[in-house]
Amino acid sequence: MSEIMWCRSISHNGITGLGRPKDFLCHKLGHQLGAKFDEAHGATLSAVWGSWARYVYHLDEARFANYGRKVWNMDEENDEKTAVAAIEKTEEFFRSLHMPTCLGDMKMGVQPDEVLKEMAGKATAGDTMKVGAFQKMGEKELYEIYKKANHR
Repeated sequence: MSEIMWCRSISHNGITGLGRPKDFLCHKLGHQLGAKFDEAHGATLSAVWGSWARYVYHLDEARFANYGRKVWNMDEENDEKTAVAAIEKTEEFFRSLHMPTCLGDMKMGVQPDEVLKEMAGKATAGDTMKVGAFQKMGEKELYEIYKKANHR
């Protein structure tokens, strides 16, 4: 338990970024799912991570490709192909742990557009604040990410 608490502490004090910007937008998306549907936070994160990653990877393909090479030992030279493969491999890993990779995998299931728009609005305080680090996003962008995750 002490190691888990230590990891959490490290993660939230800026060390995990190693001087690079971190993007916790998935947490913002996941918090809305957890609040509305009482879903476990880890499950909400894995359910939206792939949709978020596919939405932003093109903004820093090299970073996502580096993740694929360092974490998944990918040896593809093309950054875009490696980035996409790394996202797919991460979702495959989540599935191997029986974690959801979309809203349809969760007990709440696929949601109507109105619910997705409501959550995107709440995550951005009625579109009055931008969230994210790779790209500052408002209600419209968050709605698009929720839409990408809203399937079975």
